[in-house]
Amino acid sequence: VVIDDDLSPRWPDGKPYPDEFGPFMGDGSPVEVYRFMTNFGLTRSWNHIAELGVELKCDYTVISNNDVIFTPGWFDAIAHALNNGYDVASSITNAPGPTAKGLQDVTAYVPHYKLTDDPGYLALLADKLKPLISSPVEARVNGYCWAAKSPTWQKYAFSTGRAFNPRNEVNSRGQANPTPTMTLMEDEFQHRMYAMGGKSAVCPGSFVFHYRSAWRGDKYKQGKWYRPGST
Repeated sequence: VVIDDDLSPRWPDGKPYPDEFGPFMGDGSPVEVYRFMTNFGLTRSWNHIAELGVELKCDYTVISNNDVIFTPGWFDAIAHALNNGYDVASSITNAPGPTAKGLQDVTAYVPHYKLTDDPGYLALLADKLKPLISSPVEARVNGYCWAAKSPTWQKYAFSTGRAFNPRNEVNSRGQANPTPTMTLMEDEFQHRMYAMGGKSAVCPGSFVFHYRSAWRGDKYKQGKWYRPGST
């Protein structure tokens, strides 16, 4: 597991990383942390991880946000898609963001889905989705958790033009920028991939729980899901 630290602030409790990483840190650890000295955004981190995947001769490279929970067997459907003609594949989830026809929304496949991160429920959900492991759906995917064979990431790469610049949040006139370069990076990557004949897939047989807290603040507390405007 590789953590790219793009000059992130320290965690709220003053510790550099959450307690659950503790047993894995230090010499001989299966977790490696790469710290950048300047904040240059998500695209640099993604490209760096992609380069490491090739350097380490990994068959696959998974790029994930820091606010997801992986369910049992989640990668089986991803691997199936990547070994059957798709260049990029992603899971379904509870909070996918804007996707093509809602195809990454778990409620499209599990009408009575229960919004919870309870491990027991997530294991049952993963088991319920197993029959869909070999049924990828060709569609644009969001980047909260997506995967490709390692050389594929380097083949298409991410444009450094999508790198984060804090001043990009407003335009030259001081007005709010409707499309800051910190957004739509998955689209930028996939547009280039499609132009070169690549394909991406949503994998209904794979589920990851997405808190979406890294981007939208602390919305998950005491076992309850919080969205803007909710109580």
